[in-house]
Amino acid sequence: MNANRCDQVRWATSVSGEPPLPARADLSALKAQLEECCRARGRMFSMQCVVEALSSLVVTRPMTTVAVVVILLILYELSLASWA
Repeated sequence: MNANRCDQVRWATSVSGEPPLPARADLSALKAQLEECCRARGRMFSMQCVVEALSSLVVTRPMTTVAVVVILLILYELSLASWA
């Protein structure tokens, strides 16, 4: 399996083309932040993305969402009726 991408991240900062002079405190804080981000992308990350996308759809388009749900329920009932 591939190595953890978070272990491969390298950072260097510089201003105006000067050589990078990273402070140890800055780099340790950045490393802690990157580790936290990598832990956040666990097994449920894709599910969280889907739920967030659906939530934003429902909040921004409530009437469209209701119409789609009603249509799906009608189609489901029609499919059940055809089997009976």
